[in-house]
Amino acid sequence: MLQKRTGIKPLRAAAFALMSWYLLMPPRLGGPSAPLSEWVNIKADFESLDECKQAREVLVNSMNDPATGESFRKEQGGTEADRASFASALKLSQCVSDADPRLKGNSRN
Repeated sequence: MLQKRTGIKPLRAAAFALMSWYLLMPPRLGGPSAPLSEWVNIKADFESLDECKQAREVLVNSMNDPATGESFRKEQGGTEADRASFASALKLSQCVSDADPRLKGNSRN
């Protein structure tokens, strides 16, 4: 039945349910062209892709709020340029499964 309703085979669905999701943003050096294994983990261990995407949306929207921007500057001791840089990187953030092979970088086992 699961396969008919969703198009996902039962074993694949079980594996998908066991995944964790990370919210990653590009590093300052290298930016979005850096390997995913070098991206900064903003928040780890979301239980679903939807949960990760919702958290990303909240963060991106909050950085566009002037009050949040001011709070960020005070907490981080940074400048408006720092906040703008963080907000730009946050817009490029991605939700990535812990099973994504790109997280392993160039390591060979």
